[in-house]
Amino acid sequence: MGQRCSDTKDLRLEEVVLQTDSIAINPLSTALGKIELTQPTNASVRLVVTEADLTPELTAVFRSIDHSERTSQTHRLQ
Repeated sequence: MGQRCSDTKDLRLEEVVLQTDSIAINPLSTALGKIELTQPTNASVRLVVTEADLTPELTAVFRSIDHSERTSQTHRLQ
């Protein structure tokens, strides 16, 4: 489990939880510096983001969507 990780896009993750079933790896490839799964595995992830961190990101997304819609409407009117 990781806590207070940050993404390169300035969206801070408060908590990251990764759960997996059994993981089967090839030990030879690991010795060579490459992790290789020998069997499929199931995994789930839980990301926790605070409202304070998420609000600016969502605002930017909605502004971008709104701008795209206005640009699209302008082109239809012409």
